[in-house]
Amino acid sequence: MLENICQALRALPDENLLTLLHKLQSIEGSRARAHPARPPRALPLPPRDPREMEREELRAYLQSARYFPTKTDLLAFAKRYDVPANIHTPREEIIRLCIRIIHDIPRGFTLLRVLAVENEHPLLAPDHSVEASVHA
Repeated sequence: MLENICQALRALPDENLLTLLHKLQSIEGSRARAHPARPPRALPLPPRDPREMEREELRAYLQSARYFPTKTDLLAFAKRYDVPANIHTPREEIIRLCIRIIHDIPRGFTLLRVLAVENEHPLLAPDHSVEASVHA
């Protein structure tokens, strides 16, 4: 492709080359003005706090075209909850990561805390100290 461009430029006289470059710059400038950056769209409020939703409710919310009509809207949501995703991440992967970080991981930690307290694990239970288990 570059070779074709070079051949076309070599065929032009030098005075036409400057005119061509100015035309190309003006075309590029008008293209940039034709598509100004849109301000971020305000997302509709969720039906309730996503951190309190059940897993399937959260999945349905994230897949909803009403709340997230574009991938950019979904990325804005992911960014709000510190989900590591970018424009190259597929939409379904963003949804999977959001569910994992917003729902699965916090619920897993909660379950581990409950089990630690129920089993009175000396390192995880908040009311036991290491010294008490050493002297016993």
